[in-house]
Amino acid sequence: MSLKHALQKCWVIGLGLLFLLLFNQPAIALTIDDVPNPRITYGGWVVDQAQLFPSEVEQQFNQILTQVEQATGEEVAIVTVSRVAPAPSVEQFATQLFNRWGIGKRDRNNGLLILISKGDRRIEIKTGSGLTTLLPNATVKDIIDNLMVPHFREAEFVEGTFAGLEALLRMTVPDVMSQLELSEPNESLLSRLSPGSRFFLKVSLSVIVVALGALIVGLTRFLLPTFAKPGERSQRSGDGRDCQLTCTQCRLQMQQVDEATLQAALTEPQKVAQTIGSSIFEGWRCPSHCKQLTPPQTLHLREYIRGDRYQFQVCPHCQERTVIQTFEVLQAPTVVRPGTLLTQQECQACDFYEEEESEIPKLVHEGKSS
Repeated sequence: MSLKHALQKCWVIGLGLLFLLLFNQPAIALTIDDVPNPRITYGGWVVDQAQLFPSEVEQQFNQILTQVEQATGEEVAIVTVSRVAPAPSVEQFATQLFNRWGIGKRDRNNGLLILISKGDRRIEIKTGSGLTTLLPNATVKDIIDNLMVPHFREAEFVEGTFAGLEALLRMTVPDVMSQLELSEPNESLLSRLSPGSRFFLKVSLSVIVVALGALIVGLTRFLLPTFAKPGERSQRSGDGRDCQLTCTQCRLQMQQVDEATLQAALTEPQKVAQTIGSSIFEGWRCPSHCKQLTPPQTLHLREYIRGDRYQFQVCPHCQERTVIQTFEVLQAPTVVRPGTLLTQQECQACDFYEEEESEIPKLVHEGKSS
């Protein structure tokens, strides 16, 4: 071989190696550390790295999931990625992400993660142990295969994600979902929107109504005193003192009693309610002439309703929030038959116990017609 030919061959090989180095770089490896926790970064629930959702849709997802979390404590995260490599599978990546973020309340394990890997063409839904009775694996698979995948095959990522999310929430928080079913104010406009868009519009309207109501209530409480009558009881939602009470008889501000005085005034069922976390009690007493009343008549008992309103119920015997309510799916619903849900109620202060079986509606298949 001549020197000229040898140099040409080396030149070709060198160009080939340079081409491989420049244009055949391996794909950037994705780890769970590369997916930012939306609760930390901006206080939301959605991470759309695969850019499947318009910004307004992402915002609407966040509004829905915030409303669900505030009403029930259930935490739902939606994550999209291009690929999960080098993770062995989408399932393993979802499990690692679910555990890293700690989705769900620690004492209830009520978290949900919807992970969509566009490049892997896979959807993975992870559920906390507190939701497995309501969402067994068979039901989750049914939701993915029959409600989400048909839309995803048509590149309808918004509609598919909406369909899956709606089915999951109907299974776990049906009461909240029913509150979002507002009447349609403009059928001619809504008929041109996708099912997902109609739902988002309903949620947006409900959020506006709730916000206006909260503003009015807040202004009223700020401008007007909160009256309380000695010897009686009042209730509010929350985790503790939110206002100063004023006596209805002498119009003077009441004083909160110490813990020992409060505990002496509580009944055993009320103490149980405090122990299980369904209620917080405060005792208030008028500093004026109302002290002349006998002790049981001077104390105003203020109860703050807390915890999951679906988990705790009022006992028909004790008349306090001492009943713990649990749910178990005896038969998961499919697109062809309804399921069966077992509801159990057990009082922690007396021997009251009750259980009831109810029907879970069939899953709705929203596949495209030919």
